[in-house]
Amino acid sequence: MIPGISVGVPNADGSVESVDESHARMAFVVFTAALFFNVNAAAFSIHDSKRKLNLQVAYISTIAAYTHYEMAEGRDWYVNTFGPSGEVVSFRRVLSHTGPHTTPFAL
Repeated sequence: MIPGISVGVPNADGSVESVDESHARMAFVVFTAALFFNVNAAAFSIHDSKRKLNLQVAYISTIAAYTHYEMAEGRDWYVNTFGPSGEVVSFRRVLSHTGPHTTPFAL
């Protein structure tokens, strides 16, 4: 185990919580369905603006599906550090990648 990295979010009492595997798998299925739906909609759209929008949503769905797949497989880990008041602050590796990769497309 690498110091400062743990599996799960540490609580104040020292216990660890994580994303339930079944919830992560269901979210993976939902986002995968959204991916295929939007790729199909883009392929058959006659309007350029709608095609671009469908492709943007398909890209975001791909990132979300991959993120939830990683969580379901147990490959999500947390970097723990201390905040200014001494409290534990955790950053999720997988979810921290979702924002930078999808926010510019959503805007």
